[in-house]
Amino acid sequence: MADIFTGKGLTLQYNTDTGNRSPQGVGNITVNEVNTFPILTIHSETNTFDTYDSEYNSVLLSDKSVEPFQIVVNYLPDDSTHMYLDEMADSQGIFQCIIQYELNMDESTITYAIVNGYITGTQLSGDKDSVVTKSYTFTPQDVIARMSTMAALLPIYQGDYGVGSNTTDVPQYSPLVPTGNSFIKVPSTQAGNPAGADMMGIGLVDGTSVAEFAMTKTGTLSLYAKNATTAWTRIYTATQMDARYVPLTRTINGKPLSTNLTLDDLDVYAKDVVDDLDAETLKKASNLSDVASVESAKVNLGVNKLQQSSASTNLNYPTKNASLVLRDSDLAWGVFDSTANQWSALGVGQGGTGSITAAGARSNLGLGTAAIQNVGTSGATVPLLNGANVFSGATRFDAPQTSFAQTSTSSGNGIEIGSTTTAALSYIDLHSSGNATDYDVRIYASGGSTTTGQGNLTINAGSVTMPNLALSTDLAILHGGTGASTYDQALVNLNAAKFQRNSLGNTDNLNDFDGANPGFFYCATNAAATTANNYPVLQAGSLLVQRNGANGVGGCTQMYFPYNSNDIYVRTYLYGSPGSWTGWSLMLQQGSFGVGYIGTVLPSQQTNQFISESDGATTWAPANGAGFQTSYANNRLFQMMMTTSDKAYIRFNDSGDPKVARTTKPWTPLLVPGSYGLGADLTVNPSTPIANLNETTPTGFYYTANESTLGGVTSDVTYVLANRGGRPTAHASKYVQQRSWNGYFMGTSGWAWREQAQLESNQTFTGSNTFNGDSLFTGYVTNTASNPLAIRSINPTLSFVETDSSPANSSYMFVADGGNFRLNRDNTGGTQIFGYTRSSNTSSFGTHVAISGDLQTGASAIRIPSAALSTSDGVATGGYRAIEAGADYAGFDNMNNINITSWYGIGFCTAYNVPTNGVVAGKPAVYINTRNGTLAAKNAVYANTTQLTSDRNAKDNIVEIEDESIEKYLNLKTYTFEFKNSGQTSAGFIAQEVQDVFPDFVQFVDDIGHLTLDYNAMTAHTHRALVAVNEKVKEQATKIETLESTIQDQQVQIDELKALVQSLLDNK
Repeated sequence: MADIFTGKGLTLQYNTDTGNRSPQGVGNITVNEVNTFPILTIHSETNTFDTYDSEYNSVLLSDKSVEPFQIVVNYLPDDSTHMYLDEMADSQGIFQCIIQYELNMDESTITYAIVNGYITGTQLSGDKDSVVTKSYTFTPQDVIARMSTMAALLPIYQGDYGVGSNTTDVPQYSPLVPTGNSFIKVPSTQAGNPAGADMMGIGLVDGTSVAEFAMTKTGTLSLYAKNATTAWTRIYTATQMDARYVPLTRTINGKPLSTNLTLDDLDVYAKDVVDDLDAETLKKASNLSDVASVESAKVNLGVNKLQQSSASTNLNYPTKNASLVLRDSDLAWGVFDSTANQWSALGVGQGGTGSITAAGARSNLGLGTAAIQNVGTSGATVPLLNGANVFSGATRFDAPQTSFAQTSTSSGNGIEIGSTTTAALSYIDLHSSGNATDYDVRIYASGGSTTTGQGNLTINAGSVTMPNLALSTDLAILHGGTGASTYDQALVNLNAAKFQRNSLGNTDNLNDFDGANPGFFYCATNAAATTANNYPVLQAGSLLVQRNGANGVGGCTQMYFPYNSNDIYVRTYLYGSPGSWTGWSLMLQQGSFGVGYIGTVLPSQQTNQFISESDGATTWAPANGAGFQTSYANNRLFQMMMTTSDKAYIRFNDSGDPKVARTTKPWTPLLVPGSYGLGADLTVNPSTPIANLNETTPTGFYYTANESTLGGVTSDVTYVLANRGGRPTAHASKYVQQRSWNGYFMGTSGWAWREQAQLESNQTFTGSNTFNGDSLFTGYVTNTASNPLAIRSINPTLSFVETDSSPANSSYMFVADGGNFRLNRDNTGGTQIFGYTRSSNTSSFGTHVAISGDLQTGASAIRIPSAALSTSDGVATGGYRAIEAGADYAGFDNMNNINITSWYGIGFCTAYNVPTNGVVAGKPAVYINTRNGTLAAKNAVYANTTQLTSDRNAKDNIVEIEDESIEKYLNLKTYTFEFKNSGQTSAGFIAQEVQDVFPDFVQFVDDIGHLTLDYNAMTAHTHRALVAVNEKVKEQATKIETLESTIQDQQVQIDELKALVQSLLDNK
């Protein structure tokens, strides 16, 4: 099983460097279009030897051979990798093949083999019906790596192991011990740093051995190196070595230092010849210690004035009354006068002071009494500069630059100015003008307390310039600051509004600018002013956000100013949980919608506004004049105008164009007093006498003294006449007209006046009539089949209004529309209760249908209409869903008694609002796929027994399971687990793992979105494995029985041998 791979990352590569040992080397190049993956076969032969003193045999490797293998590619002559293989085949050059079996990124491992060799043959094949392939015979010469698995190499990023590091953007690699070949930094603070300064270098790693080389990055160049067993060692440059080491060109008594030297007496003696080289003592003539007396020898050697003891070394004067003493006990040295028993002073001429006392020395050196050291207080004394001193007088330093603690290594260096015992002003005066003024700039401190840092600092100068100023506390407004450390808090403290310096962008939503972020903002592009970003208009402009603080800091009012008009839009954020924005409102200004504007205001849009027209050739207005318009929708516009001739006109414009031509939407003039006699006093201003009334005379009030003017009226027209304010007296109407209200009515008893026109009983309408008012029918409305009650219009509608219902005046509309018929609730566009479609002869219900009796159908099926689908062919035309009856049959070959037809599947859903086991309310818990005949359930399928089709006659390609599959099966892992959708605990296989071994047993089911496993097939393999195990057990039982018999025989022999040996021992 160790030779089975998933094939992830399977590649064949080559490398021109035969010394490469890495499966992921930089020179590895992947061969493109590999047709057949090569097989690396290695044969090993062993020899077995019996070992005389051991019960085990020795097995030694004898011969090993590697078979040539084929590199087969889908040949592309212009492919660079194929061209390289052709070149290697022609040149017979050696190169390296890397066979990458698997690159497992999950476990970060790579399995590979590497061999060096030659291409010893090629073969090109293919024709018009197959892919052209080329086979290269690769003959291995060396096996660099047999099939091995190692940790996959990780990619290197800038900064890893110091590659590309620069400290500024990419940090340096500063390990105590490098973990790989790398560029390193050795900080000055790192333990073991020999230079005491930052060093840069390289680290070299070979297994557990680490070597490093580094140099100082600034200052004097210093090189250091160390390996796994040494500390940092200095490496000197040529210049440094010349100063520290004797050059090889130097000689000793003429002998060069290029090799080891052997020095003789002549090399170290001042004379050219040494007398009696082998003498044990030197001659007296040599003036050395061949004399027995030490004192005499000292005299002979001229060192009799030198006296040495364990405490001192003395060099005596010739008179021996004084000595040059070097004393070890107190390190004292000098000339000691033994006669005076005191030290003698070194004269001033010899570089001394000429005195053995400090006062005498100061006097001899001309210092008087000033130079008393370490007194601590200046005055008439000179303090030492390497000690602590107090200067009580004015001290002047005339050097152009004075440094304090320049080379100090202390963690804190400073200068303290001022008294620590008396409260007083402390200051530093700076002079820059060259004048004798008190100061040009003064820095002084005042105040303070026993708490550190509570004093006041003042800079008295004409101006103060600081490139960067960082304060630990916010600068108060009183001192010219903002009292804040953030931009927003500074605005709050200063009672100032924010001004956004950058334009709002495409991702800035105006809903995000509430009272917590008040101020001035601007949008410079129309592209950013979108509806999605909640702009009132799709135009660039300015935004003002004003906090109102209502219910929280978020409450605010926004105002938006488009860049190309004087319009102002306003809205408010109502802060709360949750908060909400009001809609944008346009603020009216003089001239907005014609308000306060003098001049022509043409209606540019369907808004409530004042309108006017001054074009004498206007085509939309009734004439020049002014007026107004109002609407509740774009195509529901009421317009009214008063013309220059004092005439008023109105029209209802449903075209959507406020300036639609008057020929399309005509204007209706309004009547004025006197029009058609309305409101006119006929005694004062009688109307023009009417010579004849006829059908073309407009409806109105007329006056005439000649009643014969009425003439003989025969057509269906109503005339209403008035005699000077009285009721009508003439009779000139034949039928009541649709516009009649008060007037004469001719019934069966003749003419009569009615305040409201009505029909007498048994009257018949033979013409067209319109009723605008309410009509009450107490009798029946009858009709016949030949003369039905007909309602005729473009959309005939019959309305039923129930006045005592709840809700009040419930309405139901029967509407004929587009050749179809429907019943709507409330209005013709309301909820559809019932509908009939003429073209398909189908009825539909928009409400729940409750059936108290049986549901019977004359057809063979109850069908649920749906769109036709190409995948439903073979079931029926139209892609329908249905519940239908079939024949008395049970099986897969015909329709059954009851059949549910679906082009894809049937779902069983729960109505329970809190389902369990992963079931989702409103979604199928059980699903039958009628397309492929599968059943899917969210949880388990329960039954006493389940039987699967197993008839030989229902199967093809019957092959007995082979033994080699047993090993694959037994290597599969089993697990316990919980299903995610139900949480139910179970045990079994993982389909992805089985798929790698037995792909035919695993199937991805779209209906559930998961892989499924044929456990029946797995059971068959389990049985085959058990059979094999049983056979193995029987075989092993037989072997055990044989072994037991053999052991018994051997035990008998052992017993016999023991008896024989014992007898030999007894008889020896």
